[in-house]
Amino acid sequence: MEIIELTTPEQFKSLVSGDLLIVEFKKKIYPLPHKINSFRIYDNKESDSEIILQKKNNIWFNWRHYLEGRSYHVIRAFQAK
Repeated sequence: MEIIELTTPEQFKSLVSGDLLIVEFKKKIYPLPHKINSFRIYDNKESDSEIILQKKNNIWFNWRHYLEGRSYHVIRAFQAK
């Protein structure tokens, strides 16, 4: 398995539902068990720059804010291939 840090808009735009994403959060977010969690992407709303990680618990992040260093929750994001 290859782990790639996501650092460009093109990388985020290429993600599709079902891709494996590893996300490090700034702090533990309920109901997640750790600061670093893996997700199968639920949806990638490219027009809104949002990656929906888990619909049931409303866990998502704006990748454009992440790339600009303005993300409130996410420190780092990786794709596992």
